[in-house]
Amino acid sequence: MTNTNFYSIILNMLIDFTFLKKEKIVFPDFKIITRYKNMYKGINLIKRNINICFPKINKPNGINIFSQLNPIETQHSRILAELLSPNGKHNMGDKFLELFFNNVIKDIPFNNNETWIVTAEKERYDIWIRNLDYSTIIILENKSNKAGDQPNQLYRYWYHGIHKIQNNIKSNKSKYGRILYISPDYNKKPDEQTVLPPEELSKEKILIPDNAIRTIYFHDEIDEWLEKCLNEDEVKKAPEIYFYIKQYKDFWRYYYVV
Repeated sequence: MTNTNFYSIILNMLIDFTFLKKEKIVFPDFKIITRYKNMYKGINLIKRNINICFPKINKPNGINIFSQLNPIETQHSRILAELLSPNGKHNMGDKFLELFFNNVIKDIPFNNNETWIVTAEKERYDIWIRNLDYSTIIILENKSNKAGDQPNQLYRYWYHGIHKIQNNIKSNKSKYGRILYISPDYNKKPDEQTVLPPEELSKEKILIPDNAIRTIYFHDEIDEWLEKCLNEDEVKKAPEIYFYIKQYKDFWRYYYVV
């Protein structure tokens, strides 16, 4: 169905609906019956084309433990941090973290020779990723449960968690800093005020760089990253890790209600 035909059908249905709303429905009235038939045909035609373009996705069989437990925001942060941490119980080292850099962050290099630290719900950040000399700092702001943005929240995170720390680094080593705002909903994005400096810092006139904050989505980037993790040969040989990741991935793809 072309866009023109689609809009034409919608328009005609609206005309029919407006007509029916004004008319007193007295049966048998062939004008009214014809209008109803036209609307019915339009609805079915649109439905058929939507089913073709967006085929129904069946949920996997069985129980999803994450769906049953319905994690809150702090628990989602700990799940993600556990997978991202090189010291996580998955025993895969920094494999998942490297995949995260390569497939989600993309524009910051990952160095296997660095020592990486990943913490959750500490130092005011949902998830904090950094190397030993703080030349690379990634802050993940997790909005899995659609919590509102606190006043100037992302600016404070960037200023205190990235800018001030990296300004004190004396070496000429390249510095990378990023805040990833992880959303479960395409309509859930950072408030305008959250990236502005608070009153006590406004005099410094330091603005957040254009590329310092990115919005990513559990349904997109996180889903793709988890898929990459599942495709690793070592993960396929470790069923307890494989199905843990798969269940979390399925939670966001099939069970989470936006």
